Amino acid sequence: MAYEATITKSDGTQIKYDLKSRSNLADVDPAKIVVLFFDNGKVFKGYTDGSVDGDYDFGLKACLNDKFTAALPFDRLLGWAYESDGRQKQSKWRRLRTEWSKYWWFWIFWSLLLIACVF
Repeated sequence: MAYEATITKSDGTQIKYDLKSRSNLADVDPAKIVVLFFDNGKVFKGYTDGSVDGDYDFGLKACLNDKFTAALPFDRLLGWAYESDGRQKQSKWRRLRTEWSKYWWFWIFWSLLLIACVF
């Protein structure tokens, strides 16, 4: 079952995630930051190895050292995604500028042609 989740930050930007199934939590890379989405609307971010204990809890480290570790319920987990997999919604101007920047040669050619015709 695949979900898509959108997070809206306080500055108004949105980040979309394609969530992986919770059954794939054991496949997570412990060196990457993971974003976890739960069925009560809570979102957690940190490092995990994906191992689930006998109480159906798994550990999440908020930083690389073991100072901030939390046990989260596996039963309430909707899905997870790597933090770098998020797609940030771009403004129309930025998308247009990105698209037109591919054609830099076009603008240079016509500018030089126009200058040659004038002089």
